[in-house]
Amino acid sequence: MVKTYEEWKAACENEHFRLSEMSYYLNPNGKERMLAFGLLLNLTGYCDSGKELLDWIDTKDGLQKEDIKLLETGHASHLIHSLRRVVEQENEVEILEKPHFWVTFRVDARYVAEVEAETKDEALQVAQVKFCDANFGEASDVDGEAIIVEDENGVFVWEK
Repeated sequence: MVKTYEEWKAACENEHFRLSEMSYYLNPNGKERMLAFGLLLNLTGYCDSGKELLDWIDTKDGLQKEDIKLLETGHASHLIHSLRRVVEQENEVEILEKPHFWVTFRVDARYVAEVEAETKDEALQVAQVKFCDANFGEASDVDGEAIIVEDENGVFVWEK
């Protein structure tokens, strides 16, 4: 299966050459097929990419009436359809091959640990363990320090 514009051009060239070699024996349908391959090959000489060629074919800009008629035949439409698949595949590969970046955010947040303890110091120790076990989602390398201890009545019993 053809995967790139260059491979598509090579396949068209090979088929055109094969048909040209036996052009004397071709019926009108075969000759039309050979002309379709030849026309598309000629157009590729002016296009750097499959997308550029498809855009030109779709707009028909500057094409002669005979060429437009030939491009609308079943022979050419089959080739154009296969080129569209190639261009779609190349676009998918292009999207997949974009470089990846990792962006790190510094997050300023507060974490409140509710603990049961007899003293402020015990509350700080139990809260430190609870902080270390806390789930911060996708955050990593989470650092923290105790800054306030308040009692069940909301009274600050310690502040850093």
